[in-house]
Amino acid sequence: MFTNPFYHQTLRKTIIAFGSLFNNLYVVRKQDNNDVKIKVPIIYSTKEKFIQRYNDTLNRDNNDSIVLQTILPKMGYEIGEIAYDPSRKKITVNKRIIETDEGIRLNYTEVPYNVNISLTAYVRYVDDGLQIMEQILPFFTPDFTVAIKQKVLNQPDEHMNIPFILNSVNQQTDYEGPMEANSRMIMWTYNFTAKINLFGPLSDTGVIRYVDIDLLDMSEFNQ
Repeated sequence: MFTNPFYHQTLRKTIIAFGSLFNNLYVVRKQDNNDVKIKVPIIYSTKEKFIQRYNDTLNRDNNDSIVLQTILPKMGYEIGEIAYDPSRKKITVNKRIIETDEGIRLNYTEVPYNVNISLTAYVRYVDDGLQIMEQILPFFTPDFTVAIKQKVLNQPDEHMNIPFILNSVNQQTDYEGPMEANSRMIMWTYNFTAKINLFGPLSDTGVIRYVDIDLLDMSEFNQ
């Protein structure tokens, strides 16, 4: 069953597409009576890893306020649970077939899975988090569909529509040291579900070009 390796990059493309949705967010702050526009960078990173880097940075610098203004705001996202979705299951033996110069290429019906993805916005100020939220929520009702290119059958127009569903938004405040210190970090976590389809390996079969059969003249038996 697992003798022929294959890789359609469906999960990889899903994660890239998800990250690209949030790579152009900004927060605006007042500085010397002027509006300063700050782009919010986004990386693929677990929450624990980001917090550890944040704490390490604070430990290397005594001026927490300046450090926080340098590294925040920032966003990170990661994959969570991947679960089979029986509600979208199709007949297993269905096939997708295309003709090639070498013969027939076929692929069995896709298998539906739900991928949980969490996006976390790390900010110092409450208003920064609210600005980021208002740039995200209006586009999810509660889903936003993205089309990604597929190369399962190597067709130029082959693509898959992936709905990203926003399930919930949670807020958490993390203090490093006493609560009156400047090293406060606010985390807004957005929980999403991506509905994807995974495809199995391709099968190639030859084209039937010649048929050799014997014909029996039944008229001789009717006399």
